[in-house]
Amino acid sequence: SASMLQIAGTFAVRRQIGTAVDYRLLAADVNLPSYADTGGYVRWGEGQYWAYGGTLNSFARKVMAPNIQNPAEPAYDGFGLPTTWIPPSDPSLFAGNPGESGVAHYIAEARTAATEATAAVKSAFDTLVDEETNEKTKAANEAKSAGILELQRRELCGDGNTKCNTSFETYVLSGASLWSDAGGAALDCSAPIDTGAQLDCLTQTLLGIAAVKTNLASAVVLREGDPTVPAFGSYAGGSLQSSFIEQWGALRRVKLKAKEVFDAGGAAKARTAAAAVALSTLGAKQQEACGDKAMAAAQRAGLSAGVSAGFASASVSVSYSPGPLIAQHQKCEDLIKDVGVAAAGAISASMDAFATLSAQAVQLSDGAQALQQSAAHGQELLEKGRLADARTNLEQKLVDDLNTSFGVKRTYHQYDVWRAQALLENARRFAVVARRAIESRFVVDLSTLRGDEPFVASPASWADEIYEYDLSMPASVGLLSETSQSDGVYPNKVLDYVGNLERFVAGYAIARPSAASGTDTEVLTVAGPQGYGSGTPNAARGESRANAWLFFCPSATGTGTWAPLPASGNAMEACSGKPPTIARLTFSLDPWGRANMDIAHEPYRLRHNTRWTKLAVNLTGTGVLDCTKASDPLSCYSQSFVRYDLSHLGPSWVSNYEQAWRFLDIPFGRIEGAKALSAEQWLDPVSNSWSKPYVEAIARSEFLDRPVGGNYALDIEVRPEVRLDHIERVQLLAAQNYWVKQQ
Repeated sequence: SASMLQIAGTFAVRRQIGTAVDYRLLAADVNLPSYADTGGYVRWGEGQYWAYGGTLNSFARKVMAPNIQNPAEPAYDGFGLPTTWIPPSDPSLFAGNPGESGVAHYIAEARTAATEATAAVKSAFDTLVDEETNEKTKAANEAKSAGILELQRRELCGDGNTKCNTSFETYVLSGASLWSDAGGAALDCSAPIDTGAQLDCLTQTLLGIAAVKTNLASAVVLREGDPTVPAFGSYAGGSLQSSFIEQWGALRRVKLKAKEVFDAGGAAKARTAAAAVALSTLGAKQQEACGDKAMAAAQRAGLSAGVSAGFASASVSVSYSPGPLIAQHQKCEDLIKDVGVAAAGAISASMDAFATLSAQAVQLSDGAQALQQSAAHGQELLEKGRLADARTNLEQKLVDDLNTSFGVKRTYHQYDVWRAQALLENARRFAVVARRAIESRFVVDLSTLRGDEPFVASPASWADEIYEYDLSMPASVGLLSETSQSDGVYPNKVLDYVGNLERFVAGYAIARPSAASGTDTEVLTVAGPQGYGSGTPNAARGESRANAWLFFCPSATGTGTWAPLPASGNAMEACSGKPPTIARLTFSLDPWGRANMDIAHEPYRLRHNTRWTKLAVNLTGTGVLDCTKASDPLSCYSQSFVRYDLSHLGPSWVSNYEQAWRFLDIPFGRIEGAKALSAEQWLDPVSNSWSKPYVEAIARSEFLDRPVGGNYALDIEVRPEVRLDHIERVQLLAAQNYWVKQQ
């Protein structure tokens, strides 16, 4: 014996054979202790955990569910459809055209869906190829940019310089700083001072010729105090190495020249003092022309004679012109001809000192200019690198903006791919539906047909391809080529699959010669509730089928029960002497549409695939309606019918070309509120059939294209005016179509 139990929220099966008890886990690999009962143990590790509810759990249940008819097969296919499901065939149910077959409709829909999916996938992959191209272009630009930057770095800084310092900083030189660097003491040049102090102020002013505010390389500023020329070896091979050496040399020359100006100023100061003694005996006019004040004034005149702009970011600096000093010398020389030799020598020495100072000042101005030019040259090199970098970045940005880095376009392409995937999935589902429609209509299972068809290879070799989960988008629409394959080309799987279905349908009748009957009408007759006539049923006449009737007896609680024909043989007394409210007739049809037949009866040899077209029910007998007992007699006289419901309860059996029975898992068929003729007519398939208006008016087509085989239940509504005991026979006028094998 076996039973299911729940242990700590986990289900297990308890199996007992004799005295031995064993447990088998149904669900869960969870941390639970072993459970023992009379020597049995639950083997917890043998199951899988299924949480309650959730999409994954529902999917797992579908995957694990077996087919009821064949437990060895799954109940659902890869698309979540029941493996035995078949699509409806009535065109009014799927917006088809009147008279259109379900097979033709679903194949056409599958082809349309496959064509749309193919176009969408190809379009999506075209955009993906463009996007991939753009990505590669972007990557190439990034690599190009990185390469250019690296080459630029190497060109500027040399090979192997991973810590290339290309920064520049503001560097300021002033006359005061050069004066103090040369060893000069602090000066106050704002108040009247003696001649020596005035010469010192003049020298400091001359040092202002080298005043500069410029941008020097930080590496140069860091090494400005080196006693020897630095090689800047880490920049070896780069253009910055020579630029930095040039800047360092220009800065060093300015400082050295400033020292020379400082020394020349000191010499001029000493010689001026000697000349002053010699000039003390001269006249006032000669002193005025040759004295230190005159020379200093000439020097200052040279300073104010010209102003030039600095280079790069340097501030305006002072330049020097020796012209005023030369003119003053000439004037002095003209006046000292009458001076004695000694005095003339002293004055001449003083004038030479001022001339030397003037020459040194001119050179100092040139040095300041050279410093600015070397700084500008270094910045020019860096600016060229920045411009190259900017051009590269601009090119990359243009490509990025026009291609995949542009967010909207990327999103649009991604939507194309998503849409293509959705359409492809839809096309695959339509292909499955078309396959199911074909299998239902032709009574075949494509997965088991291993022989080649006239226009297509063995269906078993391709019928299940539509379920392949490795059916990638490019492969499914023929966009990939595998050079390792013999043919080298992927087929367009979805379109080809639909084409295979079409070719199978086209070749079906060639491989299986058949003729279609169109519509054939049969009258199936079943005994009434009390047999074929009044009185005791006669078994010799087949009246024993009266036991196929059941009668519904309502109860005060609203439930009611079903009762057989009472011992009295009167159906009107089925409910403890009272009439029932529903009379149910159960009967069966074999796959060829014969009433109450079974597999033991000889089947038709050639007829197969019998389907419903339409049907009508006729109740034969005299006085089936007694309108005197109706609640509305006038309406009863004008309505010669009885309401009924007819159910096709299955199993829905149908025969195929080989006369094998095949079960079609279609839902129960229902006809509700139909009209059973009760006008004392006897129907026959030739003279009193569908051509009669009163027959055509009650025809029902809910079972259109449904297999005729299976069990049926006919529920007749028993109103007060209905006399069950007067129903001699129940006629089922059946319009059917079928195929006939041609041999």
